[in-house]
Amino acid sequence: GYLKASGADSEISEEITQGVLSTVWQKAYQFNQNIANVSTVPGSSP
Repeated sequence: GYLKASGADSEISEEITQGVLSTVWQKAYQFNQNIANVSTVPGSSP
């Protein structure tokens, strides 16, 4: 992914990815489709 392409060590990029996915999973209950939009997604453009 992005981290490997930017030169990050494979092990470090795996740890970061797992940490991010774990946080997203743990906070999934906070998702509100009534207020979510494309501009809230990092790297997206309207």
